[in-house]
Amino acid sequence: MADQDPTLQDVWRLLGSMNRRMGERFDVVERQLAAVDARVAALEAKVAAGLGALKGSIEALDFRLDEHGGV
Repeated sequence: MADQDPTLQDVWRLLGSMNRRMGERFDVVERQLAAVDARVAALEAKVAAGLGALKGSIEALDFRLDEHGGV
């Protein structure tokens, strides 16, 4: 596109080049979002497991207190 007046073919080439570069950038962002999503899902699973264990522990403690005339 050295001319002052680019041809339609020059414009299409430029648009194609820009489209490829934007596509590559979106692919990178999409991979990063997928990685973040996986980390959030893993964290949610850990929190759910921890809360389940805590609930079980509290219920067991409550049961033992009931057996021994506690609260």
